Amino acid sequence: TAPTVPATRTCHVSIWGTGYCENTPTTDKVVTVNVSTDASPDDSTVTGVQRVYSGNTTQLTASSSITGAVFKWYSASNTLLHTGAIFTTPALTATTTYYVSVSGTNYCENIPTNRKPVTVTVRASMFNYHDLRI
Repeated sequence: TAPTVPATRTCHVSIWGTGYCENTPTTDKVVTVNVSTDASPDDSTVTGVQRVYSGNTTQLTASSSITGAVFKWYSASNTLLHTGAIFTTPALTATTTYYVSVSGTNYCENIPTNRKPVTVTVRASMFNYHDLRI
């Protein structure tokens, strides 16, 4: 188990056991540990129509300043729905919240409790037959 390290660090690993002597400093294995930061909700921006009429879909687009950004879209139940910057929702009949995570160069994916929530509000149908007056 590697200790908590503040940045990229080189460690030397040696082994020994029954019938084997410990490696010498010149024969131990060199391991480089790269420490990445967890992404935060502020590391992503989402654009797109977030108000739709019942039965319609919408397209949400995530962006980030993180190099090599990879986006994942989740449901409220933590189910992965899509991987990619552009997510098209299914036809919605109720207001729904999605959660987007980002990872990339030197950034780990947001943990589930730290994903960016994106709520799509569903409005009643644009045209209601009960409102017709003849």
